[in-house]
Amino acid sequence: MLTLASQVAFLKRLGLPTRTASQRKVSWEVFQYASTWHNYDAAAKKAGPLTADGVPGPKTEAHVRASIAHGYRIAPHFSLSEFTCGGAGHTHVSIEAALVKDLEDLRAKIGPITILNGYRCPAYNRQVAGAPNSAHMMWPSRAADIRPHPKPATVKGLGFHGIGVRDTDNNSKTARVVVHLDHHPKTAVDTVFVDE
Repeated sequence: MLTLASQVAFLKRLGLPTRTASQRKVSWEVFQYASTWHNYDAAAKKAGPLTADGVPGPKTEAHVRASIAHGYRIAPHFSLSEFTCGGAGHTHVSIEAALVKDLEDLRAKIGPITILNGYRCPAYNRQVAGAPNSAHMMWPSRAADIRPHPKPATVKGLGFHGIGVRDTDNNSKTARVVVHLDHHPKTAVDTVFVDE
């Protein structure tokens, strides 16, 4: 069982608040929403996917051990901090584990991925002229903007719902590249749209 001291040390290492019991509960929920270790680590696989209940029980502990063993990440190639709100001085972060898993699958196809944008608070979403119902603002966040920018055909079939593209030379038939990926529950899988 995780001691209070080990809980605080782990959550702090992830950049999550730990001062009060209520902060720690929310911080555990953030980790539980995000951790994909049940897909990659034998002990976490045996424990299974996490329920975001804010309680660091035995299943969460298995995911914590996997995270520590892999440099405090939430998946083999992604850390929680990569999905932090991009607003100046903002520290809020959340991401859906299923989206992270799909990003890992995409990385296996195209190589390293940089997360340009993950969670957005409403204020930051307005600042960047995001859609009013953006999947970036959901809790947990269900969207990420990425680089490099693959073609939609490379991304289709991996489980993403919204596949936002930009036209790099004003010719949608020759230059569409993916800049946004999401799991918006109101968007069908493999829906390609122009992200403006």
